[in-house]
Amino acid sequence: MLTLYLAGSYLMAQFFADTGINFVQAILSSQMLLVLIPVLSVFRNNTDVTRTYRLYPVPAGAVVWVVLAGICIYPAVNIINAISQVFIPTPVDSDILYNMSSYPFPVTLFIVAILPAVCEEVVFRGFIFGGYRNNGFLRATIVSSLLFSLFHLDFSKIAFTFVVGIFLCFIVEATGSLISSMICHGILNGISVMIKYAALEASTYEDIEAVSASDIVSGLNESMIYTIAAILVVIAIVFLALTVMFVRLAATGADRAGVFSKVFGKDDVPRPYVRIGSGTLVLVFAIAIAYMVLYSMTIA
Repeated sequence: MLTLYLAGSYLMAQFFADTGINFVQAILSSQMLLVLIPVLSVFRNNTDVTRTYRLYPVPAGAVVWVVLAGICIYPAVNIINAISQVFIPTPVDSDILYNMSSYPFPVTLFIVAILPAVCEEVVFRGFIFGGYRNNGFLRATIVSSLLFSLFHLDFSKIAFTFVVGIFLCFIVEATGSLISSMICHGILNGISVMIKYAALEASTYEDIEAVSASDIVSGLNESMIYTIAAILVVIAIVFLALTVMFVRLAATGADRAGVFSKVFGKDDVPRPYVRIGSGTLVLVFAIAIAYMVLYSMTIA
């Protein structure tokens, strides 16, 4: 599926470059391509969509904790992202910011935050995590989160998206509902959109420069770098601890308080399962990494 997405993404990128299609149409097309395989699987196998993809309502007692978990994970994972970008710089793409500003905020919020949250959760926490779940929770979490990080096709975001993927698997397991991970994913995307709009309000398109974390760090002395890094790590740990607490409260609110005792214990014994170390999966990882390497070389 990821191989199909990579090939489709490349072809669409060439098509968009030739036709001048804007970023909204590009996102819509890529998300539709992403959910193609799960949708075809539903029709081919006559799948019970609600049960297979856990499309159950979030239990009322868990809703508040799910929202708080989604808010608290944002600063933690973005600190991880900032640290990783010191080593693998990714300049701000001012063209994307400009394109975002040309649409009303509600339109951008839906296209950039809500739609990807729904589509990507159906694929990665529904189709992939659910498909590998018989391998055991931890194995399914690692595989689906690795694929989720590779899907973004950006070396600088691998650590960030991998941690987000793990968090979203935990929130699904805590509540028994894929909708809970859609909510958290939407919150993460939505906060990013709001921050970008705030940045645009504070400056004009002409003022936006390509600045990466490594550019900022280069202007600091060594002691300041270590001090800032230590403060950021402490903040990340605090927010991760709060996130863990809210995930556990969400499990309690969903009447699933013992779920993590089971998944980390002997009750989570793998049943007949899909082989994690399959050649197909290794090939997908290799193709995704090769794609990112080649892309990095073309923009270097």
